[in-house]
Amino acid sequence: MDLLIRAHPQALMDKGMAELTAMLDDQDCLILIAEGADCNGIATLRMLYDQVWYLDNLTVTEPGKGDGPRLIRAVTDLLFGSYNAHRIMCDVVFDNPVALKTFLGAGFTHEGNMRQCWKRNGTWVDCDALAMLAPEWRALQA
Repeated sequence: MDLLIRAHPQALMDKGMAELTAMLDDQDCLILIAEGADCNGIATLRMLYDQVWYLDNLTVTEPGKGDGPRLIRAVTDLLFGSYNAHRIMCDVVFDNPVALKTFLGAGFTHEGNMRQCWKRNGTWVDCDALAMLAPEWRALQA
């Protein structure tokens, strides 16, 4: 676990050892680590209810290298292909236009804006709500 935190400190900055350990023990949570030629990064996910997953965090080790779209593809392929997900949802902080563009380019749909939905460094910030449905993912596979 310490290695995971050291390898991806930015992605896990809000999670301590206790929360990560609890996620590993919870059957409704996934921590995906991608390390290889295709992409390097991490994603943490929670199943909110039957077949609906929330992408809690996704980050790549070296931004700007094209790993973001590949990691998103790995997450969606795993959840829709192996976990029979119907919906994957996430949010992107308002001041991260690169992440927003990356998710939209990967096939996610912008569903709206959430005002002051997340606290960063003691300040409430707005987020964009995004989601992808299983039929949309299947259409991307064709």
